[in-house]
Amino acid sequence: MNKFIKTIFVLAFAILALPSFAHAQAFNNNSQDLGTVLVANDTSSGCGISMGTGCWKSSVSANAGDVISVQVYYHNTGTTAANNVAVTLSPQNTALSTTATFSGGILYNGGTAASGSASVYFNNSSQTLTYIPGSIRWYPNQASSGQGVSNGTNLFTSGGLSVGDVNPGWSNQGMVTADFQVSNNNQNNNNNTGIGYCSLNLTSNTYSVYSGNPATLSWTSSNCTNLVINGVGSGLNSSGSTTVYPYSTMTYTLTGQGNNGTVQSQVVIYTNNYNNNNYNNYNTSCSIYSFSADRTTINRNENTGLHWSTNADHVAISPLSINYGAASSSTVVSPATSTTYQLTAYCSNGYTQSANVTVSVANTATSTMQADTTPATLVHASYAQLNGIVTPNNNGNATTWFEYGLTGSFGSRTNAQSVSAASSSYVDDTITGLTPGTWYYYRTVLQNQSGTVYGDIVRFQTKGGVVDTVVPTHTAAVHTIVNNTVIAKSAPSLLELKVNSQYDRMCVNGDMQYTVSYQNISTTTLKDAVLRITHPKDLTFEASTLGTYEVLDRAVTINVGNLAPNQSGIVVLTFKVNSDATQGELTVTTASMVYTNPATTAQEDATAYSLITVSNDCPTASTLGASAFGTSFLPHTLLEWLLLILVILALIILARQLYKKNHQA
Repeated sequence: MNKFIKTIFVLAFAILALPSFAHAQAFNNNSQDLGTVLVANDTSSGCGISMGTGCWKSSVSANAGDVISVQVYYHNTGTTAANNVAVTLSPQNTALSTTATFSGGILYNGGTAASGSASVYFNNSSQTLTYIPGSIRWYPNQASSGQGVSNGTNLFTSGGLSVGDVNPGWSNQGMVTADFQVSNNNQNNNNNTGIGYCSLNLTSNTYSVYSGNPATLSWTSSNCTNLVINGVGSGLNSSGSTTVYPYSTMTYTLTGQGNNGTVQSQVVIYTNNYNNNNYNNYNTSCSIYSFSADRTTINRNENTGLHWSTNADHVAISPLSINYGAASSSTVVSPATSTTYQLTAYCSNGYTQSANVTVSVANTATSTMQADTTPATLVHASYAQLNGIVTPNNNGNATTWFEYGLTGSFGSRTNAQSVSAASSSYVDDTITGLTPGTWYYYRTVLQNQSGTVYGDIVRFQTKGGVVDTVVPTHTAAVHTIVNNTVIAKSAPSLLELKVNSQYDRMCVNGDMQYTVSYQNISTTTLKDAVLRITHPKDLTFEASTLGTYEVLDRAVTINVGNLAPNQSGIVVLTFKVNSDATQGELTVTTASMVYTNPATTAQEDATAYSLITVSNDCPTASTLGASAFGTSFLPHTLLEWLLLILVILALIILARQLYKKNHQA
């Protein structure tokens, strides 16, 4: 027995003594990780170009003419930084077949740290997949929008596309995507061939242009009415062509109606720009005359204006991930932490130019007012409900509204609403007249005599299809704020939704846990319920008991389905509070459930929140004590398990010695 115990000690200490690099090369081996290689059908999924992880699959089906996206995902699950990481994918083009398979992986230190594959199955025909030039995008560090890379086709080489050094942790995960065009062999947009059945087809003379350059869309149709192309117009002839000038990657959808319902055909046109590093000889062709901030140093909760003047056709500003149509204009930003903004000017000749300005943020708040933009709900083809939380904190009478539009310049706003100065308030408004299948951006604005504060910019994509002829009258849910929790009861009191937090405040570098509960409090079955939970950027997602986590949108989506009377459910989510979380900031975790009311056939919703302030104080002792014998008691890492084993063995040895001593006595 003594030899056995000694052997266990030696093995335990040997494992503890292993160098840290033994774990640093681990990639994509966490149970919450995505597959290393995944695919999505951009044409049929309706997810658009920048997609959440819910759209990515290990296999998809495709028709002739569809556009397929392929993703290579990476997440350093080791303990130290991994240097000189690269991702690889093959093939660049596929042969004519009924099936195509993509293989790829993560290269690190001369070897493969992770690998995977995904397949595309072609419906009833043999097709090829051809890489679309310029479509490769890199999404580093959980970025919500991708950036082009000058050496993108290295992705298809044995050395791979370099993504640089990758630190461990969820906030540093990323992905690289590439897009492929399915050939158009024996295309049949509709398998139905009955009398009066609508059949249509939309094509382009090119699927890749320089930003602002022309592309020609052509369409044909048979037995179709109400022909519409987003971004082009409605009431189109049965066949025709038109010229478009996309400034950014665009999905154009031709929609028609027939005896077989709604029929659609899509094409994606990608925009390219010359590599900035090769641009030096052309500065006079695409110029940024100025890019500046009103103030380059602000306190937290303050804002500053960004101003630019260029001769470009349009510009984009990162990390806002938004295109601005105006070559010379301005916008207001309110960063929570010090941020470098990069202005990129796009010119019709295909050239680009960039300039940076940094806004430093002190960790001192001059205003306790705060506006938070929360996800849009009830999103349809031509209307959507915008949502937010505003906190005037007794700073006098306040008003709030939403700014929205196709770009970060917005251009439209909702009517102002008065809100209570004494407490946080849930606000919403419905906007109409939107274009189907289009991305929109919006933010919450709060204003009183002390000044104006802005929420983060949030985006949503309207549904494709026919424009809604009737916008249902939306009755706002009843919201009650109790102990930092906004409890929602949907109108007319069919559903109750709650978000409860484990702790009463966030501790920097600490843990957070939320419990989202819902219950059908009506006597009717609610149809097609979908629950979506989003968390603030101050948190890093660790686990959820249900649902699929979307990395780019920081959201968990649960397809609840039909919800019977009195039926209820609970979802538990765990997070880590980031080390750079801003102390004193009010964070908002949102739960929204959308369902169909069978009595009215209208879509209704309820949205609940948990409002928690980031603090340098750890959670209360009573709360910690309550959780001490919960899930947090068990070890989470190899080191913690080994230490627990050593403690147990030490107790066994001590007990044996005491036993011998007592019996010898």
